Amino acid sequence: MELTGNIKTTIVCDDEKEHVYEIIRELDSEGEEIILLTLYPTLTTPNELDLSCMHLLNHADDETLKINKIHFIFLFSKVA
Repeated sequence: MELTGNIKTTIVCDDEKEHVYEIIRELDSEGEEIILLTLYPTLTTPNELDLSCMHLLNHADDETLKINKIHFIFLFSKVA
């Protein structure tokens, strides 16, 4: 058996990548769209994941969550 999945990542930032305003992770499954407010970004590349993102993505397909799109909105945009 082979299972595959895709995650589309969109990063909204300034040209210098010093400020990241939003990261959107979109899965190819059915579910809800959520918005998560966080303090500050720690990443500027689409292939990296922080612990909060990893935890949500690991449980996005759970019966209780059923998430297909996560908007990470940063209250402070300066990359730490």
